[in-house]
Amino acid sequence: MKKRIIIIGDSFSLGVGADFPELFDNAHWLAPKIDSNWFDDWKRISGDLINDQQLQRLDKIKENESLLENQKRLSAQYIEWTKSVFNTKYFDILKEQDPFCKPESKDLMPGLRTQGHALRHYPNTWSNQLGALLPDTDVINLSSGGSSMASVVSALSTFISMDTQSNEYETLVFFQAPDPCRKQYITTEHDYNTLVSEFEFADQELEQKLSYFRDYNVTHSGDMHIGQNNYNFAAHNTAYVVHDLYIGEWFQNIFNAQQICKANNFHMAWCSSQEPADHIETNKNDLFPNVLDLDIRLDRMPHTIDKEFASLVALHRILGTKNLDFSDIYSGCMHFTGKAQTIVANYMAKSLISNEEFWWQK
Repeated sequence: MKKRIIIIGDSFSLGVGADFPELFDNAHWLAPKIDSNWFDDWKRISGDLINDQQLQRLDKIKENESLLENQKRLSAQYIEWTKSVFNTKYFDILKEQDPFCKPESKDLMPGLRTQGHALRHYPNTWSNQLGALLPDTDVINLSSGGSSMASVVSALSTFISMDTQSNEYETLVFFQAPDPCRKQYITTEHDYNTLVSEFEFADQELEQKLSYFRDYNVTHSGDMHIGQNNYNFAAHNTAYVVHDLYIGEWFQNIFNAQQICKANNFHMAWCSSQEPADHIETNKNDLFPNVLDLDIRLDRMPHTIDKEFASLVALHRILGTKNLDFSDIYSGCMHFTGKAQTIVANYMAKSLISNEEFWWQK
């Protein structure tokens, strides 16, 4: 039976950053340019930060703070530049230059890849490289940048409901759990572009179905009422973060993903995006309480076979520091470059082959 891997998660599992730094050359020729010193500054500062972190130079703490602030500033500048590239009205400019021109759709594309539809077939993402390294295994990436846990799980459910070939595959779901406190709302707003801003799929049918899956995570307790049928949403939202109300929901969605895989006879492995696995396992500092006492399969975390696989972000960073120049690890949006994702793809391919008994286990 042929094998396939279905990846669900956020921007890190999607592969955002895979076109960095090539995107500067691939951006639309009419797009605004980033500051001429930006790239050299970024490489120097991001490289220096990683170097000091690796050496654990305590005497560099104060200087690190300055470097970190500069890195944040440069990253913000980069994100503003990408927004300006996306917001440039290329059609209007081309028509102004030549009223008789008939630009094709490719002539109007910004040239940057940050969302699912643009990264799904881009060869430099770690998942597409993984698929190339495992020719006998189909790799399907359903990840979506910025999405919450329930949205990620809904993506898997939606895919399964549309899948007509499930019986032809032995399926492994690799679930990269997004940050715990991400939260999205179902809305009555019918602005399609707003609804699917974080769900960009090449498959229009799947995209439209996903547009109706939003997490309406408001729980109304008595003190949330401010009148009949009126609720204090502001108070809820504050309590949600201040009192870590999201953590039970986070574990609940991991459990839900496990049950979906069990019901469909899928294998499943999971890790977090950034939260260290040992912190989750031990409930370090009481930040990760499994308040519903759900049967979360901690044994299905890759951390059990490789302590360095503490999270997907940690894996990129650790493998990057071992194999790359430090300045080639982070992309401008604080994701990981195509070079770093290549290292991760090779690691995952080797692990899937040499640790088959772990990965292909229910």
